Amino acid sequence: METVVEGVAKNLRYAFMEGIEIWVAAVDAAGKTRGRNVCFVIPRQVRQDEIFPFSVKLPIPVDSGMQLKFTYKYNGSDGGDGGVNWMQSFDWTVP
Repeated sequence: METVVEGVAKNLRYAFMEGIEIWVAAVDAAGKTRGRNVCFVIPRQVRQDEIFPFSVKLPIPVDSGMQLKFTYKYNGSDGGDGGVNWMQSFDWTVP
């Protein structure tokens, strides 16, 4: 009675990224969050153009029509600049 969301992401912008977190929340048609969890990406540092896997286990079954809200955050750096903390999100409707 759970759902596993697996995928891959790619560092397109920075010389390296670290402290990567990928959050996934399942939201029903009424807008209520039914389940949420996070993946802390390992390896800790991802170089530019590298692809890395992630997996998030939600504690509920996800039904057709529900939305998955993805939020990702990380520190990106081009080296010697102290880095930039970044967070962004997007939604995806389960077919």
